[in-house]
Amino acid sequence: MYNSARGGRVEHIKPDLLVSEFLDYLQERADKQFKGHLHQAFIDWYIEAEFGHLKWEFTDGANDGGIDAVVWRKPEDRPCVIILQSKFSEKIGGQTVHQSAYKDFQRVVNAFHRRDEAFDEFLEGVAPEIRRFYLKASKLLDSNWLTEKKAFRLITTSKRIPRYESNLIPPQNFVYGVDILRLYRQFRRVWTPKAQELVLTLHDKLSYSDPKRGVTSYLFTQECPTLRSIWITTTSVDSWLEIFDTICPGRSERESGGLTSTHLTISGICTMA
Repeated sequence: MYNSARGGRVEHIKPDLLVSEFLDYLQERADKQFKGHLHQAFIDWYIEAEFGHLKWEFTDGANDGGIDAVVWRKPEDRPCVIILQSKFSEKIGGQTVHQSAYKDFQRVVNAFHRRDEAFDEFLEGVAPEIRRFYLKASKLLDSNWLTEKKAFRLITTSKRIPRYESNLIPPQNFVYGVDILRLYRQFRRVWTPKAQELVLTLHDKLSYSDPKRGVTSYLFTQECPTLRSIWITTTSVDSWLEIFDTICPGRSERESGGLTSTHLTISGICTMA
């Protein structure tokens, strides 16, 4: 598979090279956006890789309550808030999470789980400028623990200690070094700078109508090593249609709206309802 971001291939990259590349990427991100602070860049990258481009608040500091970031998702998302504790080390997978990190995280989970006096007591030790984020998160969460427990995540580049994990939240909400590298491997495969769009206008075409399915298929050929977006217009199509969001030679079957497309090396077939 082609790595658009780095201009290489990603299938057989060695773990140590992947770690080195990941740290370089975080350093570049830190230098551009966070005055060189890698731990902030790590949180920012994780939120983008896992949830997309969302608004979030950095809550790390004195008397922060043990949480490093609060992510505001869409109102229809469940949960609509993500509460993150982050423990970053450049020695990815080279050490275990400290027991104190689990304890701090457990305190936050307990406060939201028990609510009322337990939550108020927890807030007393939180700085006022950070307390408001906890209050907003508490109001947005619906008090249904089956949903609410999914809001809490501990993300770290270290290794796990299973016996310290809270049983109040799902096991997958503890994200460790091996999970982080897996996420980065996926992230680097699909991330790419915005490329110039390629516009194709079909005048002569091969088409096939399938009355049973109610669709018409068009065959086109384009010699191009890598395509990011293809737009097609014909005399029978009133508007521009986006066939692929992101495609590369050899990738198969992408869908956009009601349009299904398959790209085979340098040929493409689009089926349109």
